[in-house]
Amino acid sequence: MPGGPAEFEPDEWVEVVGTHVPPQVDPAVGYPEPTIDAASVVAVEAPVEPYE
Repeated sequence: MPGGPAEFEPDEWVEVVGTHVPPQVDPAVGYPEPTIDAASVVAVEAPVEPYE
């Protein structure tokens, strides 16, 4: 999330509630990336089986 909250640690799990918006082209990579207009972002516990 560009410009998102900086209070989260690397590899910390978060829950994002928001609305999907049309992809935006990231000038650094040159192709569209998925974008969410976040209403809230909160830290959550990692799931027991994160890749299930």
